[in-house]
Amino acid sequence: VRLYLPIRLHQAGTLVAETLCKDIGPGGVRCLSPVLVPVGKEVKVEVSLPGGHELLTLHGRTTWVQIIPDSDQFDLGIMFHDIPDRTKRLMSTCFERSTASTPDLTPA
Repeated sequence: VRLYLPIRLHQAGTLVAETLCKDIGPGGVRCLSPVLVPVGKEVKVEVSLPGGHELLTLHGRTTWVQIIPDSDQFDLGIMFHDIPDRTKRLMSTCFERSTASTPDLTPA
């Protein structure tokens, strides 16, 4: 789901970046990062879901990294693992509500 949400990335117990995600779903997240996190590294992702829900803490691994041209930022792809069923349901509900309330800005 294309949502821009604030997230925090942690690696080895250290805060790496406070940034924005670009896309997020129960399987993973695409986010901006000012720091290169190599493919295969374990990360902890903290995300505040829309609608005032609690802060979610998710664990994952970087699966791809892309340099953003003409910037000193990176796009990261992170695949989540070991997500509790309750968290998956909460994420799905929040994403459905967010996309239903977001106007379609695609040109006709």
